[in-house]
Amino acid sequence: MKLQEDLSPLLLLLFHCVVSVYTFITFLPACVLSWVSTPEAGSDYGSEGDRAKRAKAHSLLGRPEGPYRAVSSLKELVTSLQPGLDTLDKMFEYTARRFPNRDCLGTREVVSEEDEEQCDGKVYKKLVLGEYHWLSYQEVLTAAAQLGGGLASLGQHPKNNIAIFCETRAEWIIAAQACFMYNFRLVTLYSTLGGPAIAHGLKEAQVTHVITSRELLETRLRVSAMETWDIILLLCTASAPVCKGRTGRREF
Repeated sequence: MKLQEDLSPLLLLLFHCVVSVYTFITFLPACVLSWVSTPEAGSDYGSEGDRAKRAKAHSLLGRPEGPYRAVSSLKELVTSLQPGLDTLDKMFEYTARRFPNRDCLGTREVVSEEDEEQCDGKVYKKLVLGEYHWLSYQEVLTAAAQLGGGLASLGQHPKNNIAIFCETRAEWIIAAQACFMYNFRLVTLYSTLGGPAIAHGLKEAQVTHVITSRELLETRLRVSAMETWDIILLLCTASAPVCKGRTGRREF
């Protein structure tokens, strides 16, 4: 059965004109905003759409199985993401200067804790989380610089080991960036390790400064091992803002 058109051609033409004008008005700002960076001398940025369509890699042997290399470095290995950015701290500082107000680290607030019983009868703590609270790249860079300067003033020297024994959290990344900025050798220990493994790792690292959280200090770190450390730096949360560094010689 053939469908009958009840709309007049003039009405259809008017509809197409309105849609075309609307498409043009909405597409133009998106096209302008997608140009996230103005081209610099020797750079190859362009709009987001243009970058997405470009070939990212080519096969060195001309065969589908490869091996593949990035089109920007077909003849040599990449040693830095940008010229002159040859260390982790330089790369982060470059990013913070370029995108100072963009979101970098997000933390969800803990609304409450609930007991959740498993099928085997075990009961686990379940966190009820709220909204994300974000730190910008500039805020993270500032916090890392301040933390690194504080560690240096407390006796941590460049190229000396420092341990971080902490859960995954924004402060972990900030502490790591602080170590990169001040050339501290960072020794990381998983918070899921058992007591003997923690003691062994800290002993082998020969650290005098340990970065940890209040929860892990109270439950996982052995008091006897603290005698060999000069500084224990506690990472605080909004729910426990008052923290102290503990040591046999001084508090801060």
